[in-house]
Amino acid sequence: MKKNSIFHLFTAIIFICLGTAASELLKSFHTHFLFYLFLKIFKTKQKEPMHPPYYIL
Repeated sequence: MKKNSIFHLFTAIIFICLGTAASELLKSFHTHFLFYLFLKIFKTKQKEPMHPPYYIL
């Protein structure tokens, strides 16, 4: 009985960690997307070609 409850706690912790990691990934992707959109709008106003920093990576 005790072993089973520990296993359930462990799986719950893993799921919480996965959820937070996924949300962080989504947040970073969203900011990158907004940054890309901003640069695209900025590029139309400016004649010089501008490249986002993650194009280098």
